[in-house]
Amino acid sequence: MNDDNKKVAMDHLKTHVKYPATAEELKKACNGMEDVAEDLRKDFMEKLPAGTYNSAEEVMKAVGWE
Repeated sequence: MNDDNKKVAMDHLKTHVKYPATAEELKKACNGMEDVAEDLRKDFMEKLPAGTYNSAEEVMKAVGWE
């Protein structure tokens, strides 16, 4: 996984998502991140558990992007 792509994805989670957000809302937002590599978006979609998240940090921890 390219660290630059991961940084772009994490920046999206921190600045482009309004929290609290459900996993479904996050997955929908992730699908629109065209500047993030497809393999990283797919990894995110597969790893994100159902639930509601209150911050980007919670999301990153849930998918193992700490």
